[in-house]
Amino acid sequence: MLNQLPEISSLAGSGLLYLGTAKGIHVLQVRTQTGTWQLLKHSLVDHDISALAWDNRQAGQILAGTAEGAVFASSDAGLTWEPAPVSYPGQKIWSITPDCHRPPGAFYIGLTGGHLYYTSDNGATSQEMPGLRALPQADYWWGPFGPAIFHSIIPVEGQPGRVYLGLSVVGVFNSSDSGQSWQDVTANIPRMPHELAEGPHLADIHKLALHPLNPDRLYATTHYGTFRSDDGSQSWENISAGLPFEMTRPLALHPLDPDTVYVIAHEDSPDNELPIIRGQLQVHRSRDGGRSWEALEEGLPAQANCAVLREAFISPASAPGWLYLGTNRGQVFASNNEGDAWQLIAEVASSVRVVRV
Repeated sequence: MLNQLPEISSLAGSGLLYLGTAKGIHVLQVRTQTGTWQLLKHSLVDHDISALAWDNRQAGQILAGTAEGAVFASSDAGLTWEPAPVSYPGQKIWSITPDCHRPPGAFYIGLTGGHLYYTSDNGATSQEMPGLRALPQADYWWGPFGPAIFHSIIPVEGQPGRVYLGLSVVGVFNSSDSGQSWQDVTANIPRMPHELAEGPHLADIHKLALHPLNPDRLYATTHYGTFRSDDGSQSWENISAGLPFEMTRPLALHPLDPDTVYVIAHEDSPDNELPIIRGQLQVHRSRDGGRSWEALEEGLPAQANCAVLREAFISPASAPGWLYLGTNRGQVFASNNEGDAWQLIAEVASSVRVVRV
């Protein structure tokens, strides 16, 4: 089902909406005349899509990763796909991120367990970067749903060689040599005991984001609060006061304002269950770097067992003021006024894993 979003003409023609779902990739485009969304293509329907990425310097070239470790490539903006030469059978692909420090075609690929791979040729070849797993405590990295979740890879624009990583349940890391070596910069973010008595305490980082206009400003959602760093990850401030729950997962930043941040808070749940929202779905917004928060819910549903996954909530740089989120129920909501009001724009028949514009 595709729905209308008022005043949508400001986005018309500026791009496509991509949904990576448990049953393939949906590519949507807005109709300029009516403001409704049309489905252009539904591809890879037998695959659980866990990662989508492209380099804006390469027109039409997209990489997709699956929960089974397969990589697919498209050269026509997602209308057709071919299996890439590289694959990682049995290893979930959590993240794919272009390397802005290298020529087009270079991507970092984060796999389950905290394995970092690199391709310089759009997935034709790849090699593991051993520096991360060489860290002394890497053998103790864990889920809680199994091996470590590799959700955030952030090369820093304008700072060649500098890259940030966020992993759950592990911590925050940075590199100044393009990933050859890594430093743990989790700093004062709370850590949790390991399930093994001899294991180290680790931080359950849920999502990490760096503001594009301020390379020293980072935000992190975690199991034990939401945090902001103003000094390039040397220290972190807990900015959770005013949020309904300590645990936050999805995270989005306003592309033009380092002080405007959006999070989705969750009730806690048993370790073997995905955290869910049991009532009203809310997005919380701060306009002052997390010093205060306001709940945004107009147009969002009140329904049991709703979840928004880490990669299914975005504030695209191409359309400042717009926000998109997808749910485990296959709903896609959009806001064109910085989250003040939302509208259902599409429904698909599977859980939304990734949203991209």
